[in-house]
Amino acid sequence: MISWLTLEALADLVIALVMSYFLNRRRTGFQQTDTVLRKLTVYSINTGLLTSALALVVMFFFAFYGFHFIHLMFFLPLGGVYTASLLANLHSRSSLWGELQPGENTNVNLLSPVVREIHP
Repeated sequence: MISWLTLEALADLVIALVMSYFLNRRRTGFQQTDTVLRKLTVYSINTGLLTSALALVVMFFFAFYGFHFIHLMFFLPLGGVYTASLLANLHSRSSLWGELQPGENTNVNLLSPVVREIHP
């Protein structure tokens, strides 16, 4: 169990670092796009660090206390943290996509009648 949790934490860190590396390589020089890429990098690092830190906490409690079930206090929420971090990452991508869309922030009621027919 100790090696499994250590490899789990290592895999989370590697995924976060690889994602940040590839997101940094995709920078374009446009301020709006680079801002979104920076935010995605921060989100991926934060979620990777959170899940790996919780896996290491479970590993240390299991290593120090063994089968006294104290590690279950942190082990049971671990699956929920993975699910929440995945959903938070997906939600951040969908919300940041709106920052890249030029027409999403305009008020449709103030536009001409022709535009209102296109965008109800």
